[in-house]
Amino acid sequence: MADDAPACVKLLARHDEADPETYWRALDDVVGDLATVTWSSTGALVEISARGVTKATTLATLCAELGVEAGDVVAFGDMPNDVPMLRWVGRSWAMADAHPDVVAAADAVAGRHDEDGVAATLAALFGLAGWAGAADPSPGGPR
Repeated sequence: MADDAPACVKLLARHDEADPETYWRALDDVVGDLATVTWSSTGALVEISARGVTKATTLATLCAELGVEAGDVVAFGDMPNDVPMLRWVGRSWAMADAHPDVVAAADAVAGRHDEDGVAATLAALFGLAGWAGAADPSPGGPR
């Protein structure tokens, strides 16, 4: 690779016939600690990033630069690539249609994507009127 060529940030691996979760777990076993393997789609598309690079580490870096504590951050997720981020933030929600690993990692569950679950939860969290479908924003809210 030429010295002035951009570095590779992420590799994507796809299998047209494999079960998505089986494929993700198989690649994670093969890659081991050499890189971070995540899965963020409903198909068998796996993301491979540098070891330790996740949404959580990136968010932590940004928050450190801005002087924001993890406890002051909220996040929403639906796929396994969101799990580290949901564990890092102060308050987390899985989408109602999220992968089971995401639901297990989150503090609460927001409405489905197609029901504006994020918008309704944020409206309730920030006390915005006019959102009839606002979810309970407390970590002990509906699961």
